[in-house]
Amino acid sequence: MMRIGDREIAMAMMYMQAPERALMLSHLGPEKVRRVREELALHERLAIRYDDYLHAVALVLRNLEVAATRRTALGSYLRPRGRDGRR
Repeated sequence: MMRIGDREIAMAMMYMQAPERALMLSHLGPEKVRRVREELALHERLAIRYDDYLHAVALVLRNLEVAATRRTALGSYLRPRGRDGRR
């Protein structure tokens, strides 16, 4: 989630309850948490269109799906050595 913009994360979290927000923020570093909280405070004062909110949620979900795929694909560049000791 570190690659996702602070604003997009904050927008995706707009309608979450406190426990859900805490869970999301627990996966971020302290500086990113600070910035996302600043964005959340800003968003509370703005009138954000629902389609913009949906776009941010879709972006966050897409990035999480890609990250999950990368994690499972880690073995793709861990190559076993052959009998001759080469890869």
